[in-house]
Amino acid sequence: MKVLIIEDSEDFLKSAKRLITRVLKHEMIETEPTKSVEQAIELIRTHADADIILLDMNYDGYHDNNKADGCKVASQLTEEECKKIVCMSGTPKCYEKYLRPLGVKHFGGKTGFDACLAGTCKCE
Repeated sequence: MKVLIIEDSEDFLKSAKRLITRVLKHEMIETEPTKSVEQAIELIRTHADADIILLDMNYDGYHDNNKADGCKVASQLTEEECKKIVCMSGTPKCYEKYLRPLGVKHFGGKTGFDACLAGTCKCE
């Protein structure tokens, strides 16, 4: 399974890579920290072969509403692209009402997204 992470924190990218590659034994698509909606969309479209997209919600300062960058990104993707998304946030449930209608089915915390990758989550 190939995993793409849309995330602004370099430290989080490093620790997620260790979890994804060493523990879960998935392939991680190497990227730099993501700083804009446009960059996130470009990465997603460039790496269309990704099976899972871990999408950070709060890399622009907005929280708990449809103005968060993660919501802006998802709103510009196709339903098929959205089906690959795991919403990553400290408060992932806050985004369900905005993201479920777009096709997003997985909502994991910054420390709980691994269950979605392992297929043991209770999402959907």
